Amino acid sequence: MKRRTPLYAALATMLFVAPAQAKTELLFNLFIPRVHHFYKDHLVPWAAAVEKESGGRLTIKFTASSLGPIPRQFDLARTGVADIAIAQHVFNARRFVLPTIADLPFAGLSSEAASVALWKTHGKYFAKANEHKGVRLLAYIVIGPSHLWTIDKPVRTLADSKGMKIRAAARYAKNVVDGLGGVLIAKPGPVAYELISKGAVDATAFNIADIYNFRISKFLKNVTVFPGGLYAASFSMVMNQAKWDGLSKEDRAALMRASGEHMARLSGNWDEADRKAWGRIKKSGVNIIFASDNLIGELKAKFAPLEQQWVEMANKRGVDGAAALAFYKKTIAEEAAKSWRPTP
Repeated sequence: MKRRTPLYAALATMLFVAPAQAKTELLFNLFIPRVHHFYKDHLVPWAAAVEKESGGRLTIKFTASSLGPIPRQFDLARTGVADIAIAQHVFNARRFVLPTIADLPFAGLSSEAASVALWKTHGKYFAKANEHKGVRLLAYIVIGPSHLWTIDKPVRTLADSKGMKIRAAARYAKNVVDGLGGVLIAKPGPVAYELISKGAVDATAFNIADIYNFRISKFLKNVTVFPGGLYAASFSMVMNQAKWDGLSKEDRAALMRASGEHMARLSGNWDEADRKAWGRIKKSGVNIIFASDNLIGELKAKFAPLEQQWVEMANKRGVDGAAALAFYKKTIAEEAAKSWRPTP
């Protein structure tokens, strides 16, 4: 038998070594500060899951600062300025109708429950409407429900909130503030500090953890807590379509395994942040008011038309709005049964 020469062995090795698989870095536009719990406890674990699921072929790179203003996040992904972005639906109101089911008053039982319910409702009812045309939808995120925080005057009745300037940002924020008899200051959360510190508003609708994330806790003396919140704020995590199309079938599958319902369940970290923040609030001296049955009843009467309006808008998009709403409510109730909620 002829003995192989070292050169022959080297050539054989070169021929039979599998080629290294290409790696793809995805640029994620980050418009929140890195100290925010959503970045640390939600986005970072998601990015790690993407890398793990893809066997290291996909990595996420977060921008040092936002590449565009908050209302333009969807367009940043659509036009390819960023590969991935998170867009709040309220800033794309003409495009997004269906996912704002999660923003309805008193519906935000918890961040995880709402995020999971919205993703499942999308798969069953919304996907065919193709509201995300131009991008690839990766996940939904619904943040913790918002309550009413005031700088000076506590709110126990509708008479107390009449005429108040209230900062809020969600699909139904105007309806909520109108119901309270206040004046809407429609600004996103990251500008709340500027408004509140300068006394430009009397109150703000905010979820529990964000009064610390955006450093406004020291200005707030009272909070009125509503079951399910006055509203929740929903977001789509979207990817540039061309970038998605350029991924291999295996990498697309890996990315969706880390996103979708998995990403929705990571929203449990938002609930945990709310729980920890609630402990701080109870020790801080903030005057905590749980909305009375009378106040809740008055507001529910004012908000009653909103669900029917959503159903009618969904019907116009080719979706059975009543069936979708019933499915969403059933799913979120099931998911929320195991969720934390603020208590006295």
